[in-house]
Amino acid sequence: MLDSPDQRGTLLKRHAAYLEFYAAWLGLPQPLPWWQRVIDIRGRRLHIAGLDSAWMAHGDTDRGRLLLGRYQIHQTVLHPDGDEADWRLALLHHPWDYLAELDTRSAPQAIHLRSDLVLRGHLHEPDAYRIAPPDPKRACLELAAGSVYAGSPYPNAFQWLELHSNPKCVRILFRAWIEGEWKKDRNRPGDDDGDGAVDVPLNQPPTANTATRSAGAPEVPAAYLDWLRRQYESIELLGLEAQAQHPTQLSDKCSRRMGWGMAVFGVRCRVSRVW
Repeated sequence: MLDSPDQRGTLLKRHAAYLEFYAAWLGLPQPLPWWQRVIDIRGRRLHIAGLDSAWMAHGDTDRGRLLLGRYQIHQTVLHPDGDEADWRLALLHHPWDYLAELDTRSAPQAIHLRSDLVLRGHLHEPDAYRIAPPDPKRACLELAAGSVYAGSPYPNAFQWLELHSNPKCVRILFRAWIEGEWKKDRNRPGDDDGDGAVDVPLNQPPTANTATRSAGAPEVPAAYLDWLRRQYESIELLGLEAQAQHPTQLSDKCSRRMGWGMAVFGVRCRVSRVW
């Protein structure tokens, strides 16, 4: 549907006033509510993907029903202009749990894979999430970037971001409106030195955990294994005539495993039939 101009026009007609405003502000035609752009700053190439998560929005029951769609992601996040970018940013209004089930896995996966920094709105909690896959080059940082609001129990606050390239790192400066002025928010997790800022490395591999050594299976006493063989060496198979039955013998390896399991759990049982 999004590939068809007529059907796409029907779906996006509610965006007409916004697109008219945006085109006038930008000074360029803006036919779609999603976009991508390249900006050069101090010799660094930034690719920005502006995503529209509201094209299927209709009311207060949107959670779990919205869509991004592969068509939109291919035109923005996966656009070839971003292939050689030093920094790749994605802008998104709704959080992931507002997406429909068909989008909840594919969309975040594609966006996190091709983005260094994801800025999302809608929620007022200034939480930060670092996605750290095994390949450090695929690391991504997701931050809250909600707009201004009034009449809310949340304190007014903002985050100032600095992008550092060598090494690749995002520095987050937290500021809160306290007693009539903007002050450093020194209460954010990760701000160990109390300077109101947190550095999040993006090309640093996850912390290596020390390998846990297995204690191995305990040695089962030989006398117990001999008793186990004598007591449970045969199993009656249900459904076979008595003259056709061939008792199944427990191998030495099997009895050792069985003995270890019973010894560990303190269980005594007799296997008489296999269903």
